[in-house]
Amino acid sequence: FPHFRRIAPFYAINNGLPITMYGCIFKNNNELPGEYIDNNIVRRYYSSAVINLNDTLPSMNELGFISGRIYDVSASGGFIISDYSKGTEEVFGDSVPMYKNEEEFVKLVDFYLRNPRLRLEKAKKAREIALNYTNEKIVTEFEKIFQDLESKETNKFHKNL
Repeated sequence: FPHFRRIAPFYAINNGLPITMYGCIFKNNNELPGEYIDNNIVRRYYSSAVINLNDTLPSMNELGFISGRIYDVSASGGFIISDYSKGTEEVFGDSVPMYKNEEEFVKLVDFYLRNPRLRLEKAKKAREIALNYTNEKIVTEFEKIFQDLESKETNKFHKNL
């Protein structure tokens, strides 16, 4: 997504917070050093990080989709902080702390860096949610999203008549 710029890493850098980035997008454009991590071992990185960061594509937020990183990090037992997402809030509740702006981001990171026990509690709760999110539940969620989209399009059509 060339138009999508991850915000959380730059919030961290702007505020002098410790951060390590991986991924070819950061290495190729020289924004941050990084390297590719194979999907077969990425869970080790997620579970060993003190805090994982997530940014959600605006289009995903609009449609109620939850970032795959939320599931991946949570299923691996890692702790994650994300930008605000209604979908994430509905499924993960308070097990995934979320921020709406840079000030909230900094407060959350600072708080959870100082509270390892709470990080572990949140990570454990999020892991249980992620591991219990079956394919059947995912299909049901997709059906609901598609029905909502269809309803919006139908309403838009009727308003234009």
